[in-house]
Amino acid sequence: MQKAGLDLPLQPSRRTIGWFEADETLYNSSTFPAFTAETPEGEMYYGFPSFERSGVKIGRHDFGQDIDPDKINREFGIYPEDESFIRGFLRAYMPQAEGKLNKGRVCMYTNTPDEDFVIDRIPGYEHVAIAAGFSGHGFKFASVVGEILSQFAVNGRTEHDISIFSLSRPALKIH
Repeated sequence: MQKAGLDLPLQPSRRTIGWFEADETLYNSSTFPAFTAETPEGEMYYGFPSFERSGVKIGRHDFGQDIDPDKINREFGIYPEDESFIRGFLRAYMPQAEGKLNKGRVCMYTNTPDEDFVIDRIPGYEHVAIAAGFSGHGFKFASVVGEILSQFAVNGRTEHDISIFSLSRPALKIH
């Protein structure tokens, strides 16, 4: 059987998030929103308010160690930057949320070089669709991605313009 031969430039990386004790009058879920922030140095963070006193949840979107997904170490705190980068953001921009670390977790991002998803049909295998590279923001689009994939399966095409997510876009360098 012939293989499709796709060699997608998807890079998994190890990312950390933490929940920090915070001033609940400022950072509880009824008064403080989910947020994204970019520092003057270009660092990108995201976070959520404290739900039921869980602490402010924060992660860094633009930094992680490239990893082999079969060998990821999911132990939070094995690297100093697991906590230090996110705590440093809180110290500088949200000092009333820079309390004790309640919990830390490790997750895995898988991105394309341009950080756009891949949603397309595999050339030469038009009955096969692919959707990949959703890390960091794909969950917000799950319903429309599901709709696109179901349209592919049922109709062989989609009504959505997905050209930005094409396998043939320059950032993927697939031939």
